[in-house]
Order: sequence, then structure tokens, then C-alpha cells
Amino acid sequence: MQSISDAYLFNNRLNIAMGKCYTAWWKQQDPSSIPSMTSSSTSPVAKSFKYDVFLSFRGEDTLRNQIGAVGDAFAKHENEEAAGKWRKALKEAADVAGWELKNTADGHEAKFIRQIVEKLSLELRAINVRIDKNLVGMETRINDIISSLGTASDDAHMIGIWGIGGGGKTTLARAIFNIISFQFEGKSFIENVREVSKASLSGLNSLKSQIPLNGGKVLLVLDDVDHLDQLEALAGWLKNSAIEALESCGFYARIGLRVLEQKSLITIDGDECLGMHDHLKEMGRNIVRRSHPNMPNKHSRLWDGKEIEDILANDMGNEATRCIKFYYRGLDPQITMKGLRKMKELRFLDVTDNKFYSNPKINKLIPNCLNGLEVVWRNWKSNKVSLYIPDALRYLRWYNYPFRSLPKSFQANNLAALEMAESGIVQLWKGGEKKVLNKLRFLLLSGPKLRSLDLGLTPNLETLTLVKHVHGPGAGGLVELHMPGECLKLRFLELDHVKSRMFDLGLTPNLEKLYLRRDLVELHMPDTCPNLISLHFSFSNLRTLDIGRTPNLEDLYVSGCFDLKELHMVDKCLKLRSLYLVGLKLRTLDIGSSPNLKSLDLHGCNDLEEFHIAESPMLTFIKIECLKLRTLDLSLVPNLNKLFLSECKDLVELHLPDCYDLEELHMVDQCQKLLSLTISHSKLRTLDLRLTPNLEKLDLRKCYNLIILLV
Repeated sequence: MQSISDAYLFNNRLNIAMGKCYTAWWKQQDPSSIPSMTSSSTSPVAKSFKYDVFLSFRGEDTLRNQIGAVGDAFAKHENEEAAGKWRKALKEAADVAGWELKNTADGHEAKFIRQIVEKLSLELRAINVRIDKNLVGMETRINDIISSLGTASDDAHMIGIWGIGGGGKTTLARAIFNIISFQFEGKSFIENVREVSKASLSGLNSLKSQIPLNGGKVLLVLDDVDHLDQLEALAGWLKNSAIEALESCGFYARIGLRVLEQKSLITIDGDECLGMHDHLKEMGRNIVRRSHPNMPNKHSRLWDGKEIEDILANDMGNEATRCIKFYYRGLDPQITMKGLRKMKELRFLDVTDNKFYSNPKINKLIPNCLNGLEVVWRNWKSNKVSLYIPDALRYLRWYNYPFRSLPKSFQANNLAALEMAESGIVQLWKGGEKKVLNKLRFLLLSGPKLRSLDLGLTPNLETLTLVKHVHGPGAGGLVELHMPGECLKLRFLELDHVKSRMFDLGLTPNLEKLYLRRDLVELHMPDTCPNLISLHFSFSNLRTLDIGRTPNLEDLYVSGCFDLKELHMVDKCLKLRSLYLVGLKLRTLDIGSSPNLKSLDLHGCNDLEEFHIAESPMLTFIKIECLKLRTLDLSLVPNLNKLFLSECKDLVELHLPDCYDLEELHMVDQCQKLLSLTISHSKLRTLDLRLTPNLEKLDLRKCYNLIILLV
């Protein structure tokens, strides 16, 4: 006989066991030991239950009405005094059932249990959730942000908290995290993102390990983020190659991939590679197979190398195939091309060297849902192969394409993405034929033989990457790049080793990122680039650089431009966050108002004699290596935290007044000519003056943290 108070888990359902043979037991027990757990109960035991209890009694009608075996038992003891009390107690117990399986979650046991667990978890975890009364004036801000988060929704939300250092951003974020984290299955508060990510190349990867990717609703707080790259890496934004492949085939990739990730149907690892559980992958493959289980040539997607070789070798290709991916196994190229000729509805073709994809993580960049064909044909002679590519193709990626041009018969009317890295292409079509590619959005070409490209034939191009093949005989670069007067949709442009001495961007109002490397002598930028956020120049022969009006510029990187003597920037760079000027011939540099500038690097600017900087309240890191600089005044950089000085052999005066956050001052080499050093209100703990042997004036007012002074 089990007591009514014994509870156990049976078939994933909470049950209260009521034994049938209790006649010997009930005589000795007080029926008040059965606690009534209804809201109206006045029982002391009931009052101890603060939260709802969800019970499912088996046979509650039998207990409630005392019929069947229960009725028979009571009939034998009807004249005993305790019988009446027990009848009443058992009826109350039977009425306790809060959520009944048959009336909840459509009778689905797993869903029923999940609802119970979620309800109890929320009740229990909320017990200690309250706003700290010591946070004066925070309650309104906390409530405003929580109301904007929409935690009850299944959609993804992102909110940023911006402000000056010490303003309480971290405290506010931590308070919100403590209040709402119980509503999420996965949660993480990642601190010191800026410091950790810049400390080493593996910094971001170490932070990624703290991100919960176990499915369900996730709350992620990133503290002290100062660059978009950190946000992209840690918030799980995806590689462009996967997005381009999906969008080329008509999918809404950015939204769709986030939805799939939230539903735990895909994962993103530390290298931002897409992954899918083997069971889900196999389920998708079974869906493809089920209509024609023994006829792979009729499958819409092909992923098995042996099956693909068999289909191509036996000329069994047909219009059913949409996406194919194949690692080269030595199949004769003419047989392969003949097989492709029948796949007239093929829309996704990925042809890649097996050696190039020796790392399985790289292969994950191509979504599992687009399993396709990856093959490389090395050292083929174009006159021995009859080339054919289906006109229905939307995405073409061919690593080490060996031919000088695309097939003449290929009209490319539907092509949205073309990527040919390390290819033998000289021009897109033989004989300089011009075909307008109205649907082409993404273009990447690299190789030693590319000689010309006319962007006037790609009116809807969004991203363009042209990279020189730097190895092997005949290595060269693009000779002629024609830019039309306007490229209205161009967002990303990367040119490397382009042999064009003059480059005119024309009208590119939507350009966001521009990367130019090697050989450039003259650059013409439009007067205004309203959407430009990242601008990189390296190892060019530019003498003058005028970046025009770039109101949204966040990142300016100019390196190895050893002839660059003039850099013209607007007076106000309101969104500039990172300024990297390395190895330039600048003699003077004036940085206007930059309220968001956080990092400044001027090493290798050995001709710099004058440097002026306007108020920069967010600037925390400065690195300077300037042989001829005589005076360095950082009085308008109040939140400077780290200052690195090297090769400043002509420096005479260094002013660091009211640098309340200054913790590190590194002088790598001797400053033989330094005569005056002013540091006040800093957090420096150690100062080494052995590198300033001729110092005449030293001001260390209110440096209360200073412990060690080396002279």
C-alpha cells in the first residue's frame, strides 16, 4: 500500500498513486494528512505551498464519487466513525487536479510536461528577481529597455547601449541581464570584448566559446564592443559566401538562416561555418530520395560522388537536377560536359579542387541544403573539351577554372553569383564579346591571366573582388578595368594588384567597403560617399588622398603607401572609430572632431613633425612611432588608457594632463631629447624615467596610484 502523499514519475507524467488495498491503512491515519492544495484551502500544509502544483490523478472519478473498488472498500466500513471524514478528504484530493492531460496540450504528454516545467521554472526563477535599490535612477532606464526587447516574441532582437566611459552602461546591462535571464534557455554575459579581442589573434575565438548555441531562446550580452567585426563574430552573423549562395538561388538568406539557427536546425561554430546535425541532414536527403529511391539521376540534389560519376559517365543527366556538388575523381572532362548538357534546369554549380577543400570546416561554408557538385579539372586544353554551362544557372563557383573564357553558348541571363578563384580566365567571353549580365550581383575573379573587365555590363553588381594570382609563370594583373559613370548598387569593392595607375570610382552612393591594394597612383573619389563605413589602402603609390565627405566612415586604414604626403579628411569625423596610418610620408596631421574614435595608430610615420587632435572623449588607445615629432599634446583625450611611444627620438614635450584612465605608458626607446613631461590624475602604477635621461621638468600631480618611479 502506498501513501497518497507518495508521488512518482510514470511515463513522463506526474502522478499521485492511490492504492486500492488501503483498508488496513486508513483506519490508522488521520484524513487531514491529505493536504488540500486548492487556493481556498486553509490547511497549514496548503499554506506552505507558495506555487501552483499540477497533479494528474489516475482514476479521479473513482475517488471523487467513491465508486468501484473504492466504493466497495467504504461499504465494508460504512458504520465506522472515520469513514465520513475519509470520504470528504478523498473527494477534496480528487478535486485538486490542476492541469489534466486530457484537457491540456491536446493530450500530448511531452508537450504537457514541457508546459509544467516551463511554468514552474518561471515561478521559481522569478523569486529573486528585483531591481537593486542601490541603483539610483536606474529603474526607469531598466524598464524602458526591457519593454523594447520584446522577450515574449520568438523574433531576434538587438539593442545597443552607447555612452561615455564610466556612465553606467555595464551596470545597466548587468541589471537587465539579472532581471530577464530566467526567461531564456541559454544565456551569457561576455565582458571585456574590446580588451580580449585585441590582446591576441585568438581572443575572439576564446570569447566565442562562452556563447550558448544549444537551441531555444538565447540571451547574449556583449560588454565593451568597439568594432563591428567583434559584433559580427560574436553575435553569429554569417559568412558572405553562404549568404551569396542562398540569395543567388532565390532565398532570403539573412532572415532565413537566423530563423533556422534559432530553431536549432543549423549551428554556427567558432569559425562561423554552417553546420547541421547528421540526423537532420539525413532527413533532408531522404526527402530528396523518396520519390525515386533507386534512381539518383532523377533527384533534385546530388551529393554522392559515386552516383554523380555514374550519372555523368552514362549520360543519364536530366532536367530534374537543380543543385550538384562534386569532388574531382579523375572523370574524363568530355564525359562530364556531355552529362551537364542534359541538366538544363541546373541552378547551382560549385566546382572546387579537392585539395583546396582538405579542411572539412571550410566546406561547411556552403550550406547543406545546397549540396552540389565540386570538381576541378586541372591542365586541360580548351580545344579538347566542348564546354557547356546551363543557362538556368544562378550560382557558379569554379575554383581553378582552366579555360580562357566562359562558354560562348552560355547566356548567363539568370546568373546572380560568379566566383572563379585561381582561374585561367583572360576575359569573360572569347573575342571580347559583350553580354549584359542584368542579374549578376556577386563577382569574384582571381588569376594570372585576367586582362579586362567592363563593369558597364553588370548594372546590378553589389560586390566585386578582383585579386591577382601572385604565383607561377605569367603572373600578372588586370590591365583594363572599365568603371561606368555610376554603379548605383555597388556595396563592396576589393581590388588587389590591379595594374591601373588611375582609378575613378564614379557615382557609387551605396558603397560601404572599399579595399585597394598595390600599384595605384591616382584615385578619384566622389565628393560624397554617404554609406562608406570602411576604407582600406595598402602598398599603393598614391601621393595625395582626399576621402571627401564620408559621414558614416568608421574605419580608415592606410598602410605602406610610402609616397603619401597629403591626407585630406573632413573637419568632423563623427562616426570614425579606428584610424590606422602606417608607413606614410605625412609631415602634418590634423584630426578634427572625432567623438567616437577609440583607436589611433601612427607608427612608421617617420616624417611627421606636427600632430594635432581635437577633442576625442572615446579615444583609449594610441600608438605613435614618429622620428621627427617634437611635441605631443593629448590634453583633449581625457579617457586615454594606453599610450605606446617608440622611435620618438626628437620628442621634446609630452603633455598628458587630466588623463584619469591612463594605466599604461610604454616608451620602447630612449627619448633623449625629452625635456618636459606632464602627467596628472592618472592611474599609472609604474613610471620608468630611465629612458628620459635629459628630462628637466616633471609634473605628476594627483597620480595617487603611482607606486614605482624608476630613475
